[in-house]
Amino acid sequence: IWLLPQALRSSLHMFQLGGDAERLESGWWSDADLRREYYQAVTPSGQRCWLYRDPKSSGSQWYVHGLFG
Repeated sequence: IWLLPQALRSSLHMFQLGGDAERLESGWWSDADLRREYYQAVTPSGQRCWLYRDPKSSGSQWYVHGLFG
């Protein structure tokens, strides 16, 4: 697995999302609250990957977290 925390430059509609989101939350006990929604997805070339977004951010920018080998 390759980890690639980078913003998507292409449009999200190019990816096929698989299933429901898995939400991870951390820091809720302090002022450093972090929330992400992770999705498994497939690129147009057939590469499987993880995508995530922060549901609290404006515009909900999507990121590639990693690729499946």
